[in-house]
Amino acid sequence: MTEEQWQAQKAKYEQAKSAAAQSEAAAKAQAEAAKSSYADQMTQQAEEQKNKDVSAFEQLKASGSASMAAMQSSQASSYTAASQAADETIAELNSQRTSTTVQVGDGGTFDYVAKHGAWNNISTRTDRNSKNWNGNYLVQNLPVLSDKQINDYGNLDDDSVDKYYDNSKLYTINDDENTPQWALTDLVKNQKLSTAQQYEVNQYAMMLTNNYREALGLSPLVSTADFLTLVQQRGNSMLNDTEMHHDGGIIESIFGGHGGWSECLASNDPNWLMGDRKGDPTMIDVLQSVAESINDLFNFDADSKQGHRRILLSESISTATGGWAYQKIASGDWVLNFNGVTEKFSGTNIATVPVQESTSTDNNYEINQKIAAVKTSIADLKAQQNIDYQSAYSAYVDAQQALYNKIAADDSALIDLPKKIRAYNAQQDAAVQDLIKTLTAQVAQLDPGPEPTKPSSGSSSSASSAGSSASSSAASSSASSAGSSASSSATSSSASSAGSSAASSAASSAASSAASSSASNAGSSAASSAASSSASSAGSSAASSAGSSAASSAASSAASSAAKRAASSATVTPIAAKQPSSGQPMSRVAQKNGKHAYPATGESQTGAILAEAGAAVIAVLGFAGIRKYRHAK
Repeated sequence: MTEEQWQAQKAKYEQAKSAAAQSEAAAKAQAEAAKSSYADQMTQQAEEQKNKDVSAFEQLKASGSASMAAMQSSQASSYTAASQAADETIAELNSQRTSTTVQVGDGGTFDYVAKHGAWNNISTRTDRNSKNWNGNYLVQNLPVLSDKQINDYGNLDDDSVDKYYDNSKLYTINDDENTPQWALTDLVKNQKLSTAQQYEVNQYAMMLTNNYREALGLSPLVSTADFLTLVQQRGNSMLNDTEMHHDGGIIESIFGGHGGWSECLASNDPNWLMGDRKGDPTMIDVLQSVAESINDLFNFDADSKQGHRRILLSESISTATGGWAYQKIASGDWVLNFNGVTEKFSGTNIATVPVQESTSTDNNYEINQKIAAVKTSIADLKAQQNIDYQSAYSAYVDAQQALYNKIAADDSALIDLPKKIRAYNAQQDAAVQDLIKTLTAQVAQLDPGPEPTKPSSGSSSSASSAGSSASSSAASSSASSAGSSASSSATSSSASSAGSSAASSAASSAASSAASSSASNAGSSAASSAASSSASSAGSSAASSAGSSAASSAASSAASSAAKRAASSATVTPIAAKQPSSGQPMSRVAQKNGKHAYPATGESQTGAILAEAGAAVIAVLGFAGIRKYRHAK
């Protein structure tokens, strides 16, 4: 390119460097602002969220605790009021009883129940699940099973065993505090049955035995007062026993004279049937325990290989007369004994049941049912209050836990915040570095390269134009050396020895002196001119007859050639690789990496070629940032 084109391109290049420096500085400033803003914003958000959650947690604790206390107080008040109303209702119901004066007396329970038909309508668990209890306690019939059903019991699976129990196990009901008033007139004193009570035990037990036999098509057994005396004698023989057992000698001594004999023993405790009621057991409790024992002898005798069942059903021995006695022995157990003989005793059969004369004469059952309903209502209220309180408390605890989890998450977010800030800062720094690379590449595209050299006829001018201290020094040195050499050569070939020496000395001295002086005082242009001129003049005056023309020509030519080489050497290095002559500081990136050389100047020129890149970086760097963790940068 021409000198003018090069100068124009050089100006564009310098302008681009200046604009690039400005864009870099702006990008760095904006990146730093974004990093600071991001840090402040993120810290503020995290701390505000934690403060909000902590405040909500404390408010919940205070309000929740007060709410739970208020709920407890409200429930207590409601329960107290309901309990008082229930007590009043129960008192009113008790006042409505119509049979408080009925007296069955000693041994009168069985007779009263039979005459009034006050039999329990529930005898098994299946009955309990399908019928409404009628309020009575004594059953009239036991669950009856055939021999086949009994024998199949050992081969049943679990489900069938459960069904077997549901249909064959006697279901008894504790009398608790609902004991009929009439039953309380037939109590067992000192854990020993009276004669009348022993009599009604035999009556009730024989009824159950004969009803079972008759259900299977067997004739009933008879029982007389005389035989009952023998059975009670056998029972009394056990009073001092510490364990239940058969004593063949005693049995033989009592029943041996009446044909073949048999005995069945079972233990139970009437006190278990009292339930929550305190005091002495009633004959209802005693007779219910008798029914349980007899039912087990009939339906659950597998451990004895059905020996008791076969005796009671006359299968192993042709029992004709039988009787039952019940007493508490020395071990503390109540033992029920059945004794039978093959002889049929004569006399009045006492194994009879009084004929029913009327229906129940009292309303105790109805009253008891109503009282039970009132008590159930109170119990249900308490249970529901507990459920409601537990539900509310669980919700309160769950809400606390949820807020606690949020606070823990807030703490984790604050702990992780420096890492997020470092990542954001790294993104900003990377964006700046990308911009710098882009700007450096774009500026490099505008570099005009070295200044073009001038034609050889103007070598001295060209060397003079270069204007650097290096060019001046090189020209001076070259001129001196070339002048000396040229003069010496010229004078050697065309002049005498003396003239040659004088010319050489004069040329060398003059050129060297002039070059040094001119380099010191006037720059390279003066040095180049002076060297040429001085060498020519000195050579001419010192040896005019010995070839001054040759010395002058040689010195001038050498000086001009040396200056041209110096000038050429001074302009070949690209300006982009040098420190700017203006003395302005290079940008930090340039100083560190040496990848671009535009100065970090404050000039206002803006290169058109950098506009698009600068705008893109500014858009990328437009973020907000963090205050508290700047050390994370």
